[in-house]
Amino acid sequence: MMRKSQDIYIQEMENNIQKKELNIRDNYEKINLYNKEKNFFQIEDEELFPYKIDIEPTTRCFLKCRYCQVPYWERNKLADLSFETFKKIVDSMPYLLEMKLQGQGEPLLNKELFKMVEYATNKNILVRFNTNGMLLNGENRKRIIESGLFELRISMDGATAHTNNLMRQGLDFNRVINNISLLVKERGGQQKPLINIWMLLTKNNIDELDSMIDLCAAMGVDGLKIQTKLSTRDDIDIEKRVLADTVVVTNSKIQKIISEAYEKANKAGIEIEIITNKWRTKENPCWWLWNSAYISSDGYVVPCSIINNPNNLNFGNVKDKNFYDIWLSEQYKKFRKDTLNMKICKFCEWCYINEIK
Repeated sequence: MMRKSQDIYIQEMENNIQKKELNIRDNYEKINLYNKEKNFFQIEDEELFPYKIDIEPTTRCFLKCRYCQVPYWERNKLADLSFETFKKIVDSMPYLLEMKLQGQGEPLLNKELFKMVEYATNKNILVRFNTNGMLLNGENRKRIIESGLFELRISMDGATAHTNNLMRQGLDFNRVINNISLLVKERGGQQKPLINIWMLLTKNNIDELDSMIDLCAAMGVDGLKIQTKLSTRDDIDIEKRVLADTVVVTNSKIQKIISEAYEKANKAGIEIEIITNKWRTKENPCWWLWNSAYISSDGYVVPCSIINNPNNLNFGNVKDKNFYDIWLSEQYKKFRKDTLNMKICKFCEWCYINEIK
């Protein structure tokens, strides 16, 4: 049986495709077929246009999370994306159907965030963003509900204040719980935005998975997304912490916990999804390079959200060039072909780790 959120997603995508020109559908279906069959050389780069984009609203944040890379970055300064730059990006991408407004900061710190959501939504683009939940005050809750946002993802890494504070220093757990509960109540009978909890499953919180489902049911959210792997290559200390805390989902004990969680969530009416982030291989190459990209808050085009730091790798800045000139640049094309030939850059090694070991 199809999950409610997936059902709504397919309906929204179909509606948005219908509202745009036929070549939007041609591009969308071509890319999906392209991804499915893995025949990436059969279509020239000039024939493919991304229909998804990740855009970073800000690098500012007031929490200090255990696995966050930002404190180790050597970027010049904290930056907010301007609406002017955002508008330029959207207007240059007529094939765009999906957008995530997220990056390494807290999106709600950008005062123009809702202006961005509304602008994209009015162009029939399905928009999501993540938040740590601390800034879901009355005014922001009202604007979230009225903006046309498709999905709000709220990061929580445990069912207790103690566990959350281990992972997310500076978080007021009870305040976040109250904010989420009020948002669900104020949304009322509306289908949108979908309100989902996003949890990184680790050795620190796996014993709270059962309680996490109870908490989700009590708050009235739509679903619980459980991420089992976190990719990082920016700092060796963070990498050690990630690897030390990683849960091995193939472990029989862990599988039993997850299986029981599915059963309990189903009874509670909570949609649950385990996001395993399967390793990429030559037979299962990265699709990001053909249908999506990541744009940093200072305008740099980066191949994907895993790399995300433009100081590591970028192909140009949308403040200086049109997005498609960057997308079709020789440098970008070479990067795609190198990836297919397993000439993987050091920042992609994490995703292809099984292939290169």
